[in-house]
Amino acid sequence: MNDAQQLCVPTDGTIEQARTKISWFVLDHGLPLLCYSALAILLTWPLARYLGDALPAAPGEGAQDLWQNAWNLWWAGEALRRGQSFFFTDVLFYPQGASLLFHPLNLTSGLLALPLRAAAGTIAAYNLFVLLSFVLSGYAVFLLARRHSCGRAAAWLGGLAYTGSTFHFFHLRLGHLEQISMQWLPLYALALDALLMTTSRARRPGRPRFFARRSSVVRVLLATLALLAVIFTSLYMALYAALLTGVWVAWMVVETWVGPHPPVPTALPMGAGQGVRAPLLNLGAMLLLTLMIVGPALLIPMVHEVQQATYMVPGTDATVRGSALPADALLPPAAHPLRTLLALPEPYSASAFVGYLALALALYGAVARAPLAARWLALTAIAWALSLGPALPFYRLISAFPPLQVSRYPRVATDRAARQPVLLHPRARPRPVQRA
Repeated sequence: MNDAQQLCVPTDGTIEQARTKISWFVLDHGLPLLCYSALAILLTWPLARYLGDALPAAPGEGAQDLWQNAWNLWWAGEALRRGQSFFFTDVLFYPQGASLLFHPLNLTSGLLALPLRAAAGTIAAYNLFVLLSFVLSGYAVFLLARRHSCGRAAAWLGGLAYTGSTFHFFHLRLGHLEQISMQWLPLYALALDALLMTTSRARRPGRPRFFARRSSVVRVLLATLALLAVIFTSLYMALYAALLTGVWVAWMVVETWVGPHPPVPTALPMGAGQGVRAPLLNLGAMLLLTLMIVGPALLIPMVHEVQQATYMVPGTDATVRGSALPADALLPPAAHPLRTLLALPEPYSASAFVGYLALALALYGAVARAPLAARWLALTAIAWALSLGPALPFYRLISAFPPLQVSRYPRVATDRAARQPVLLHPRARPRPVQRA
């Protein structure tokens, strides 16, 4: 065997590394995706059986928003074909047309559905997006939990609790495609974590600084795409993403000033003593790119619309009706089996129930791993307070903030808070970080 042939023969170490990478990929990606796909079909059955023939929704008036969201998928393609703005249509209220700036257009799904609609039609595309929401929501939380040092079983349970939540099924029955597309928030949180990683942590030992800078550019682009997906899916999601970003940045700065982390092995990217200059520059670049797209397309036209009309600003009574009560997260919906055994009060917001098992696991994780759960709990507390709406003076003080002025349903904040943050630490055991 000559020297050239010897160079092509893999060593035992190379083979073992390849096997390890394949095993890691299967356990951290292939198997969770397979499990969540099977669960999506099971939890929504018989949707998969009637993929191109029927739509999932409650009968009667409960389904009125279903047709609106199916129309949204069609309009995204139609506006693109005409070469006009997505946020104004002349096919409604003809001949004057109608503004769609404050309409739950869910442009993200509309654009992503273009090839599916062309291949299988609007009904099948809608149903496939429903199934994908169950698959990707669970998988996204699984990845986020793994990044925060949860074991695989704990991360899988967190994803299951998130994708199988009351909130998901409640809005599925109402045909709110923009609300059941829950995968974008945890994907944005995942991208934000990577974005706030310092350059020194991002650069592997022995690699030139150029690769760290290139990695930083990639992370900025990925975070921008994730944030755009959130914004163009739902403005309520965008408000929660803004809250999450603010808490994360504040937490990073405080940790840097206060001192080092507790001695707990963690995959959290924000380390004290490493400075915040690089992460803040990354964040600024992401926000600038986002504003360059969202500003002229959505924000500036929305400002002009608010100056000319008031239909998008709900009255105090409407905001109160869209708020939650403090105990709603603990009160099961009408169909819950526990109500056959106990006489429990009815929740004011039927979609806010967390689930007792999920709540117990989350509380266990919050106590057992308090240093890692602290910022998630802070995020949950702020969002829960916002969900109570005008009932608290806290909300009245900030209600002059323009995004909150047009928020008709403050309870959506508790729906988000009750699912995303507190479920990321159930029965998790700290694990050493094996990869950047």
